[in-house]
Amino acid sequence: MKSNPHINPYNLIIGELICIPLPIQIYPNCPTTNYYVVNKNDTFESIAKYFNVTPLQLLYANYGIELNDLYEDQILCIPVAPSPVQILINSNDRKLYVFQNGNVLRTYTLLTSDSSRKGNFIILNKQIDNINFGAKYLGLSDINLGIQGVTELQNNQNGFSLSNEDIIELFNLVSVGTPVVII
Repeated sequence: MKSNPHINPYNLIIGELICIPLPIQIYPNCPTTNYYVVNKNDTFESIAKYFNVTPLQLLYANYGIELNDLYEDQILCIPVAPSPVQILINSNDRKLYVFQNGNVLRTYTLLTSDSSRKGNFIILNKQIDNINFGAKYLGLSDINLGIQGVTELQNNQNGFSLSNEDIIELFNLVSVGTPVVII
């Protein structure tokens, strides 16, 4: 009821939108905000290999987590290392390309695109469950510029929007420091 003060809980209307608050989740202390959300078949070894760090470095960045006890949706802190991918955004075509080793790894269709912003940027921060954005947010190295997830009801005025499903996948492919070229 605190999250929906404008709604009468005894007279709900079909189709009425209500806010369901997320439970408080304790994130690991990650000064670089280089977070990763564990997927179903992830292991410490597979995550470490993808981000070019050792399993021991990954373990040290996540004090108190057991090596063999990862669970889906668990949030890990990834130590800073060279990014395994690069991003190219073609704002006119509304496409976001993720490259790995010079090859296209993924292609996403942008729902909204800020065609006035061009140049070379990097991902400066990664935000999880931010109430101002969709499912995830990737902040770029220009003020008020980022890549975010949205639903049909939201609109991104400062940057680039993907479906929430796409931003959740992209979020785990990139790290803080990932180069982003916008053309």
